[in-house]
Amino acid sequence: MKTSSIVEYSTKATRQAQHRREMLRQVYLPIGLTALLLVVVPVVLLLTFSPYQLGTVSSFMSLLMLIPAAVLCIIPYVALAALVMALWKLNVWLPDRFALLQNVIRGANSAEQVAIRIIVRPIIWLNSQFAALESLLRRKPKALPNPSTKRGIDEYTR
Repeated sequence: MKTSSIVEYSTKATRQAQHRREMLRQVYLPIGLTALLLVVVPVVLLLTFSPYQLGTVSSFMSLLMLIPAAVLCIIPYVALAALVMALWKLNVWLPDRFALLQNVIRGANSAEQVAIRIIVRPIIWLNSQFAALESLLRRKPKALPNPSTKRGIDEYTR
């Protein structure tokens, strides 16, 4: 019995040690190197380059980041351009086929706009009357300055 538990313990300890080594090699080491590079590279650039050279290097690095982004954006741009062209061709083709339908829809839209204006006009007039009445009822009369006081005009014009 004791030998089997010792063997289990040693294999478990071996697996844990192997896991620790793998974590160190595959996770912690790359993170540490990245952090080191993020600190060391800017310090080296600041110490070795003049301000003009540093500006040139930073512009070039920005360009190196921009090129992959531009390449990735070309695919959706081409798809969008193709969609616009297809829609344009569809619009060129449709008027011949559906000219009557377009005229009916245009007429219905015009009649709808006229009806909306007729319906809304009294509502807007009534709302403006209520707003004028409300402003008359809420308005407080402004007091004229009292010349007998020694306060200046500025207090009454605030």
